[in-house]
Amino acid sequence: KISAEAVECMQDCVSEFMSFISRAKCQESDRKTITSDHILTAMSNLGFEHYTAVLKMYLDKYRAS
Repeated sequence: KISAEAVECMQDCVSEFMSFISRAKCQESDRKTITSDHILTAMSNLGFEHYTAVLKMYLDKYRAS
């Protein structure tokens, strides 16, 4: 079982990480709105390419459903 405090902490961490990724992409391309593909590209550019393959797989499954 995971405590509510631990869940909240993880949600905060993920939110901060996504904000970081989003800012990086928006500054790079001067965009106000970014897509999931933009996030994957930004993650690759920031050195997180080992995560992008798995995320792309889940994104493709999500789009197919």
